[in-house]
Amino acid sequence: MSSIFRPLQFAGRLGNLFDRTRDQSTTPTESTFEELIKTLFAAKTEAHQNRTARAIFLKYYHASQDERDAFFWHLSHNLDIDPMEIATAAKDYSHNPSAKTYAALSTASEPRRLPLFRLLSNIADGAKCLVKIREDVRNAMRTEPSLAPLEHDLHKILVAWFNRGFLTMEPITWDTSARVLEKIIAYEAVHTIRDWDDLRRRLHPSDRRCYAFFHPRMPDDPIIFVEVALTKEIPGSIDAVLAEDREKPAFEELTTATFYSISNCHDGLAGISFGNALIKGVARDLG
Repeated sequence: MSSIFRPLQFAGRLGNLFDRTRDQSTTPTESTFEELIKTLFAAKTEAHQNRTARAIFLKYYHASQDERDAFFWHLSHNLDIDPMEIATAAKDYSHNPSAKTYAALSTASEPRRLPLFRLLSNIADGAKCLVKIREDVRNAMRTEPSLAPLEHDLHKILVAWFNRGFLTMEPITWDTSARVLEKIIAYEAVHTIRDWDDLRRRLHPSDRRCYAFFHPRMPDDPIIFVEVALTKEIPGSIDAVLAEDREKPAFEELTTATFYSISNCHDGLAGISFGNALIKGVARDLG
C-alpha cells in the first residue's frame, strides 16, 4: 500500500481546497475580481450569489501571483473603512443617539470586505477557501505590511466561524476515510509520518490513539489533531514512543497517556486557539 502513496505537496493541498468549486466549472471567468465582487454585491437571489462566489474562488484558484496581489490590494484599499464617514456618523450619533444614527455608525465602522466574506462563505467550500486566502495574505504581508488590516478582518471572521462550539472532536483510526488519513500524513508537523505503514503504526495498535477537531463546513479536513501513546509508565524518550519494536502491554496494564504530537493543519487558522480545548477533550474521553 505504501508504494502507491504520494505525499501531498502544496499544489495538491490547494487543489483539494477547491475540489467542489472545480466540480461546478473548470474554466475561470474573464471578469476581473473587482467586477465579480460588484456582481456579488448586486445579486438579488441566493442562487446568483452562490454562482458568483464560486466564480470568484475558481478565478482565485487559477490566478497568477500578480492577480492575487491585485485582489488583495482591492480588498485592502477599495473595500476598507472610510474614516471621514465614520467621523460624520459618530458626530451624528453623539448629537442624536437613536436607532437610525447608531445603525449608520455601525455600518460605517465595518469595512465592506466583511459582508463580502460572509457572502463568500455561503457556498459549500467557502470557509475552507477563505482559510486558504488568509494563509496567502499572511505570506504576502512579509513584503506588503499594508495588508495587515485585511489579515485582521480575515482573522476576526474566522475566529467567529471556528468557535469551539462549532467543532466536533472525532477519533482518527485506521478505518477512517483514506481522504482524511492522507491529510493526517501531510499535516503531521512534529514527527514526520513517512508512509502508510508508519501511519498504521500510529493508529492501529491498541496502545495508540489519535483525535482531531473537525468543522461542519470542512468535514473531511481536520483542523487540528493530537497523537497519544498509552503506556505502563511515562516514556523516557520520543524514540521509545515511536519505536517499531516497542513492547505492547496488555490493555489492562496501561496507566499513562502521553500526548506526544499535536499539529495545526491550516496556516490560515494561525492565531486561533484549538490546542487546549482538544487536549482537554481527549483527556476526558480517555478518562
